Amino acid sequence: MKKAIFFAALLSIVFSCQQQSSIQTGTRQQLLPDEDYWLARNYPDETFALKGFLRGLEQARSGLSFRSFTGFEEEWANRGPGNLGARINTIAVNPQNENIIFVGFARGGVWRSTDGAQHWEPVFDSQPFLAIGDIEIDPSNPQVVYVGTGDPNISAQPGIGNGVYKSEDGGDTWVHLGLAEQCIISRVLVNPDDPNMIFAAAMGLPFERNESRGLYRSTNGGQDWEQVLFISDQAGIIDLVMNPDDPNILYAAGWDRIRNNTESTITGPGAKVYKTNDGGDSWVLMDNGLPQEIIGRIGLAVAPSNPDIVYALYVGQNSQLFNIYKTTNGGDSWSPVLDFGSFNGLPDDILGGFGWYFAKIKVNPLDANDFFVLGVGLWRTLDGGQNWLESAPPWFTYDVHADKHDLVFTPSGAMLLATDGGLYRSTDNGSDWEDIEHIPASQFYRIAYNPHQPDWCYGGAQDNGTSGGPNLEVEWPRLYGGDGFQPAFRPDMPNVMYAETQNGGIVISTDGGNFWQSATNGIDFTDRRDWDMPYIISPHNPDVMYTGTFRVYRSTAGFMPLWEAISGDLTDGLVLNPRYHAITTLDESPLT
Repeated sequence: MKKAIFFAALLSIVFSCQQQSSIQTGTRQQLLPDEDYWLARNYPDETFALKGFLRGLEQARSGLSFRSFTGFEEEWANRGPGNLGARINTIAVNPQNENIIFVGFARGGVWRSTDGAQHWEPVFDSQPFLAIGDIEIDPSNPQVVYVGTGDPNISAQPGIGNGVYKSEDGGDTWVHLGLAEQCIISRVLVNPDDPNMIFAAAMGLPFERNESRGLYRSTNGGQDWEQVLFISDQAGIIDLVMNPDDPNILYAAGWDRIRNNTESTITGPGAKVYKTNDGGDSWVLMDNGLPQEIIGRIGLAVAPSNPDIVYALYVGQNSQLFNIYKTTNGGDSWSPVLDFGSFNGLPDDILGGFGWYFAKIKVNPLDANDFFVLGVGLWRTLDGGQNWLESAPPWFTYDVHADKHDLVFTPSGAMLLATDGGLYRSTDNGSDWEDIEHIPASQFYRIAYNPHQPDWCYGGAQDNGTSGGPNLEVEWPRLYGGDGFQPAFRPDMPNVMYAETQNGGIVISTDGGNFWQSATNGIDFTDRRDWDMPYIISPHNPDVMYTGTFRVYRSTAGFMPLWEAISGDLTDGLVLNPRYHAITTLDESPLT
């Protein structure tokens, strides 16, 4: 029987997040009318099927009685890796015991250490959404911990959440406090003088314009929420900071962000800074010296040693650093820190052209002139921005992973740094950084079994390349860099293996992973193709391989592929983005 090739396109239905708490809405302005991995799988409706996800999760939880015939009756063991790291968005340290550390992953939930980062345990895995935006420890009672779910960096695969959670036993158990409809919570703050007053900054559902964006306040410990600041239906609150001496003074930063199949908005008129002096009852636009034009993401920082000093980092329309602004009088007036021509030596490409992914600024709690800019690298000034130095090794050395998302100062003076490749610690004021390992939370796109090494697993991880290893205790060697996707092995040639990076970068090694070369000869790279371009080795003949852009390619040339298109355009041909309208899944019939 002639072999057939099957292609799957995954569709989803538009659903909104489920709201589970009472919310009062404040005054709003007139509303407007109405990329890759998840977006391709959500075509054409552009929206993650949240209700479908929750329904499937519940079915999985209630399906334990079916384990006997599904093959899942055995106990599962964590095989690792513990050394690769993963995307961390947020860090929280117990102010009374800095050995207790919480980290929140973009897709891996909340992990806790009680021994100063030597050992880690997941404490949030029983919850339905594991994308974490912020972790906040109640300053008046460190046993109380809040978690805001959803990934506020909103990349091509936005991780959705379902609101705010609270633990009253240091992270052992959690209670859902609501704000599920708000989907992505970027910041949670607790009033140290009144722990029942909680603020939650919401970016809302990123796939569409909606009224759930804004800043929410609870005055009864999270039982009820009131929207106290609304900018627009496309601008949420991306950052929120509080004056430590007067918790009624807060600053909020808006950000216009829409991400779906047809639109990626990263700038807009809603990117502004607002201030309240009365705990959120009223808000004033900060316009005396701050940019008022169309602009991108904003990061805020209050200097704990002098709370009248506040910094605001602005991302420009080109997703590079626009400037840093400073106030010394609590927001009455602002001035740029950097010279617009030279940036005072701070690289103008510190954000790598995707400032919407970073825009964080952190101030030394003991010195208002000592602050850090977090981007692809980590840069520091000791004199209020006049001079700059790189405070971590360049990303390409792999000593400290690229893409920095949070920086926390511990009571003893150590610093903890969150990156796309895990957690780092410095105990010598930033001169050296230690890679904190043994947090097995890597975000794998694909995994594979090596038939020639039965005890080894291989995987391609988001932003952490392709690696393989036998178990959690052994460091998995990184075989290939970039974003890792599908590893594959020839069943008849033990030293031949394949790996892949973003946008279809298939590579081959003929010496077991030591040396790699391109394996894309014949593929037209002007084709539309998926970020995670699929490819397979035929189970019937390992000399035959298939891959797909918007059309199917086949190679019959043996272990070194020579690709030839064997189909026309199998999509509708509509070009909205070079990675949309492409094949996302392919397989070969098991029938011969």
